[in-house]
Amino acid sequence: FRNRPLLLCKGSLVFRPEKGILTNGEKTRQLRPQVIVLLKLFLRTENYRLTAEEIDKELWQGKGKPNQLYCVIHHLRESLKGISSLVVEYRDEHYCLKMPHSIEKNTEKG
Repeated sequence: FRNRPLLLCKGSLVFRPEKGILTNGEKTRQLRPQVIVLLKLFLRTENYRLTAEEIDKELWQGKGKPNQLYCVIHHLRESLKGISSLVVEYRDEHYCLKMPHSIEKNTEKG
């Protein structure tokens, strides 16, 4: 069970954490080791929200530097680009793994 691929989003985005691979149809992306840990951390967290402190504790045992955090977030964002519509946003002192919703657009005309 632990090594089963995870289906992310609706559609065909699959994360294989044991191999560190994201696939979506024909596209495949190999993830860096820290990006694999970060993505698994997001997926284990309620509402896919993490503070910088939570990420630091998991990746660097609380001894990371801000630049390290920004780099791993950047690498996750770059890894998701072109293969997924998932994005990592920063809001209310949390990093959030999100699926943009086109349905939420306000269509009322006043």
